[in-house]
Amino acid sequence: MGDLGSNDAFVAVPDGARLAALRELAAAGPVNRVAGPSGRPTWLVTGYEEARIALTEPRLARGEIGMPFLREHPEPGILYHYMLNMNPPDHTRLRKLVSGAFTSGRVAVLAPRIEAIADELISSVGDVFDRGEIIDLVPAFAYPFPFRVICVILGIDTRDTEELASWFRVMTAPMLVDSATYGDAGNKMLNFLRRHLAEKRSTPGDDLTSDLVRARDGDDRLSEDELLAMLFLLFTAGHETSAGLIANGVADLVRHPDQLSRLKADPALLESAVEEILRFDSPGQATALTLATESFELGGRTIQRGEAVRVSLLAANRDPDHYAEPERLDITRQSAHMAFGYGVHHCLGAPLARLEGRIGLKAIFDRLVGLELVDESLDRVPSALFNRIASLRVRREVAVR
Repeated sequence: MGDLGSNDAFVAVPDGARLAALRELAAAGPVNRVAGPSGRPTWLVTGYEEARIALTEPRLARGEIGMPFLREHPEPGILYHYMLNMNPPDHTRLRKLVSGAFTSGRVAVLAPRIEAIADELISSVGDVFDRGEIIDLVPAFAYPFPFRVICVILGIDTRDTEELASWFRVMTAPMLVDSATYGDAGNKMLNFLRRHLAEKRSTPGDDLTSDLVRARDGDDRLSEDELLAMLFLLFTAGHETSAGLIANGVADLVRHPDQLSRLKADPALLESAVEEILRFDSPGQATALTLATESFELGGRTIQRGEAVRVSLLAANRDPDHYAEPERLDITRQSAHMAFGYGVHHCLGAPLARLEGRIGLKAIFDRLVGLELVDESLDRVPSALFNRIASLRVRREVAVR
């Protein structure tokens, strides 16, 4: 199998390092043997067509191995109810129960509430910005915005959000904390969510938690563990996708002033701009690990039974065999992408993430006129699953002060 090399394609932090590693791998073929995030030999799929095949391949099974940090989960049984870890028919059953709560139509009615959250956050940021001070948009907006949105749509009392946020910050950074800290935060967060579920059972409201509690398919309904897992998934994967879309999107547009000018001249391009950012700088960088249940061929390689496979969404979305000029940001591009996965595991929360992205980016560029980046190099968070700028320091250009 040869030297597997580094795992830079997964966890490199310096600006551009992951993409450089992925380009080098892709040049050798669409499927290559690499060292995974933990050093485990893994087949990494970088080609778009091969990714599409892998994401619909029934001989690739998901499970607890796909998210190894969850072995430190305070209640390991919960992880078996994560939709990301499930295979048909269990995954099919669960998705059928909850899909009605995540349709584009159901999400669209949330727009006024989401816009109000964005306006409140950007107002306080704007006051500091107007004084010419440096602001880190990640902790000031990109990170808290989707967190507050999730709290509101789940019907969580705003008085509880500060403590919940402290546990949440730990749970979304498993590579940055020890197992004891991770477990303690997880226990507290799960206990909070249990109390929240109990309240919604006794006093349901017009919120997503109540919708999930009421969800039915005939006589079937979500179990307590399935409900907890769904809420937990919304807080983790759902949050990081939206936070990454906004942080990466601001940086990408400012770094491509021609595209930002184009967007400002024609606000109707906002929807396609969000789609291009999702392709160009995918906030979900790779899928969870899967295992081959049988041997099969993929991209000219033989995947043996029991071997690990992971799809690089970041690389597939820049495949030159699929996209014209994939390294160029073009907010008028109409090509589809894989930022939200493909097949049965296509992200249920995609409509919400898209809406948050459009509202968040519009709020930032409407209010922070003359925004410029303070740092030329923008490091990424150390994560095998997500691709998000760690810090995004901005200020007002001198010319517009």
